[in-house]
Amino acid sequence: RRVLFRSEYETQLRAALLLSLEHQLLAQAGALKEDQYKRGFRRNLLIEAAKPLKATLGKRRFDRLIRALSLIYGIESYVVFRDIWDASTAETEATARWMAMALLKQALAEAGVECPLA
Repeated sequence: RRVLFRSEYETQLRAALLLSLEHQLLAQAGALKEDQYKRGFRRNLLIEAAKPLKATLGKRRFDRLIRALSLIYGIESYVVFRDIWDASTAETEATARWMAMALLKQALAEAGVECPLA
């Protein structure tokens, strides 16, 4: 069982999200006086984690899967589950795992491959 999000880092990740949003708004207004803070570590993490699927899925499906997974893997979905739906940490993590599995099954089905984890 893999953890998609480590709740012990929630405060730090929320602060990074806040800084990223603030910098984006300041940059759009032409008022940013420092280098814009960019997030993006999840990109390489997801690409590496899913790399064994690349040949099976092909570039288009692989890229779509990685982008879709990036919506689940990170603080943004956690904020939605916790703040809007008042979900527990366990429920949030279980739902994220369910969503990731659904995306994986769909990507494999589109490639004509049955998911071995089903």
